[in-house]
Amino acid sequence: MIHRSVVQAPSPAKSHMTGRKKTRKHLSTLFLLVMLAGPALPAFAQGCAMCYVTAKATPKDAQRALNRAILVMIIPPIAAMTIGVGAAFRYGKRRDQEKDGNEVNHWKTLQSK
Repeated sequence: MIHRSVVQAPSPAKSHMTGRKKTRKHLSTLFLLVMLAGPALPAFAQGCAMCYVTAKATPKDAQRALNRAILVMIIPPIAAMTIGVGAAFRYGKRRDQEKDGNEVNHWKTLQSK
């Protein structure tokens, strides 16, 4: 015979952070990342010497066109990565919520037996 004991369902994970606190946390994290990555920015702009000399020798209009072309070529990969990472986080959050809901339902069914 199965002993009927009182089983309390675990409380679902609740976020104790309000929207303002979450925003502040995200901004402080972003600030920290910018501060850590800031000193490395000159290293990204160096490139090869031959490319630098060739670009420097072109007229100002051509230099602006090169800068625009670089931006046009960098935006799609950044957008794709942003969308991918955002989708992964949303999927993970939804999966965790479903998992928490299933555990609560499981405990309720055990409690009713």
